[in-house]
Amino acid sequence: MELLAAFDLTRCAFSAAQLAGCDVKAVRKYADRLETALTPGQTDRSERLIDQFLPRVPSSAGWAKLKETPATRRWR
Repeated sequence: MELLAAFDLTRCAFSAAQLAGCDVKAVRKYADRLETALTPGQTDRSERLIDQFLPRVPSSAGWAKLKETPATRRWR
């Protein structure tokens, strides 16, 4: 059974999770998104302070030129 259909049927996250065969947290997440009128692909993140400066940062900020070594692999 589809997750949101199970939630519409039961109106209980725990019961819907049992019917859909998924985790209760997933049901709550998608049910909250449904109630706030967000599609499952949309994010509800708030604006970050860095967002206004992102267009100024070049896409290749020097990270692509780093040589792959065992010391740099651990930072990935």
